[in-house]
Amino acid sequence: MPTLAIFDGIRILMYLNDHSPPHFHVHKAGMKAAIEIESGRVMESNLDRRTLAKVQAWRMLNQSALTMSWNRCQQRTTTTK
Repeated sequence: MPTLAIFDGIRILMYLNDHSPPHFHVHKAGMKAAIEIESGRVMESNLDRRTLAKVQAWRMLNQSALTMSWNRCQQRTTTTK
């Protein structure tokens, strides 16, 4: 489970061997979320609105890097199976 970024106590992660659609995970002080990379759709979350807004702003700035990370994570799982 690579950590991609940490800011304002927010940890952005991506799991190897994860399901589609391409998404990333967010952890902050016991709260969690899963967010689609391309659309920003919140798949699941118990984050407060302020944290979710920060994460969405970060996602928009880092969308291409997130997509590349997703692709690398998927390649790693297909080569290790």
